[in-house]
Formats: sequence, C-alpha cells, structure tokens
Amino acid sequence: MRAFNLPQSVSASSPHINDVPIFLQPWFLRSLVGDDLVIAEYQSGGVEAFWPMQLRKAATFQILQSPDLVPYTGPWFNYPEDMGSSKRAREFRKGVSALLKGFPPHHALFGRMSPAVGDFLTLHWEGATVKPRITYRIQADKTLEEINKRMKSSNQRNINKAKSLRLVEESDTSTLWHLSQKTFGRQDLEPHFDGEQLSRVFSACAERGVSRLLSARDEEGNPHSAILFVRDEHFVYYYLGGSDPVFRNSEAFSALIWEGIKWSRKLGLGFDFEGSMHEPIARFFRSWGADREVYYEIERFNSRWAKLLFTLKKAVRK
Repeated sequence: MRAFNLPQSVSASSPHINDVPIFLQPWFLRSLVGDDLVIAEYQSGGVEAFWPMQLRKAATFQILQSPDLVPYTGPWFNYPEDMGSSKRAREFRKGVSALLKGFPPHHALFGRMSPAVGDFLTLHWEGATVKPRITYRIQADKTLEEINKRMKSSNQRNINKAKSLRLVEESDTSTLWHLSQKTFGRQDLEPHFDGEQLSRVFSACAERGVSRLLSARDEEGNPHSAILFVRDEHFVYYYLGGSDPVFRNSEAFSALIWEGIKWSRKLGLGFDFEGSMHEPIARFFRSWGADREVYYEIERFNSRWAKLLFTLKKAVRK
C-alpha cells in the first residue's frame, strides 16, 4: 500500500482503468492538477482500491482535496465478483482506513465521493464530517419518449422555441470560457477555475473521444449558450455550461441540454446533471424528469488545532 505521484503513463490493464468513472481516471485528473495528483492504493484478498486526490499547500497547511472541476472522486473499490455483501462491507472498512493512512502527511482532507460510494458510515468512523449532497440523473433505461412524458411541458416548449438556432460542434473552449464568465458575472460569483484548466481537460477528453462541446448560435453567428458534455461507460455528464444574458430568452441552454440527453440515449448511457444544492439550478435539473441521487462530501482534520484554524478562517471570510 502506497501513495505516489502518478507516472505519465498508466497501463491499460491497471486496476485504475477498469470500469472507473471518468472523474477518477488518472488521465482526466492529471490534465487538471498535473504533479499535484497523489493516489493511495490498497490491495488485499482480491480487493483492489484507490483514492486519487490533489495535494496542495495553503500557507503552512498541507491539504488533500477533490480538485476543482471534478464533481466527485473516490475512494473506488474493485471486488471479486463472488464476494458477498457482508465481506465487501468489511473490506471497505479495512480499505478506507488503509487508504487514509497511505496518503502523504496532511492537515486536512476535503473530498466529494462518487454516488457509487454509498457507505458514508465508514468515513464517519474514520473521523470525517459527512454532508449529503444531491445530483440529478436520468437512468439509461429511460427512452426519449418516457423522458418527454416526465419532463415539464415548459421544457418542451423551450426546446421548440430554440429550433431556429444552429447547434455547432466547437473545436476549442474559447466560446465556452467566454460564456461561462458571463454566467458567473450574472450570478455575482467568482469562477473556481481558469481558462487554461478548461482547455486542458477538454483536450484530454477530445483526444479520447469522450466529449462533445456544443454551442447554440443564431443566424448572425452569435453564441447564445455553450455546454461541454463528457462521458464514461455509465453516464453522459453535463460538465460545464455558460450563456449570454443578452440572449437569455432564446432558450438555447435547454436545446443544448436536450441534445446531451439525446446523445446519452444514442450511447445507451445514463445522463447526470452533476447536481446542485442551489435551489433554482436544482429545480431546473429536476424539471427534466431526473431522479435525485445522494452523494457525500467529507471533511477530515488530522489535529484539533488544524480544525480550529480552518473554522476561524471560514468565519473571517463570512
């Protein structure tokens, strides 16, 4: 069991690669954080597990965190097919404890677990504060006809309203970056990423054929909205989007979301909106007939004084 900086190449036969969500894939994470990526590994009795995190320094603190632009990470476990549920639970308990000990020295860990990691109690036993979060998903077995019946009628009207717009496959992230800044500005928020990060992750995904970057444009070529979708073996994900407030009434964003959902049906995959705890956004995602699914955010401190200092820092920010 060890923690290490991920090498530049990973064998396709590596346990990191098999059936793992895109946001835990080494190439995806490296495109965002480079050599700041560390991975704790665990192997025992046929069980293989790993947990990728970003290690960064903030003042005198060493912090492990789920990287920005990554909605959820690990830990991720591969079990033998014939292993029963009770033994899997025991191995998960042992494995999580070992993974946490395998990380480099750090003062705090801030992570978001994949929805597939349903056992939050083990993290609680390991001293983490666990908070539920919500994503919205349309499962792969739902047809377009079923989705049409489940979504709000206003969504159908919005899609029809946007039919005069052209959907364009973009080859770079310049339009998306520009529109995302407008969206952040309208919401009076600061972006948590930069244009270089967005460009790198798109390039990594496009190289592997696991993304679509679409814009919706009018007859003059003005971009109204743009969305980047990424996919793995299970889901198409709404990854990042942006819109120009000037064209807000064109309903371009709804047209792009619908195109992403149609892409997921063509591939036989589920569709993940990636969720939000912000009420208007959550209401919009839910309006497509998507089901709520819980995942967990954790905070874990390795000393009382570290927790106290972080708590004080949060209070000062407020």
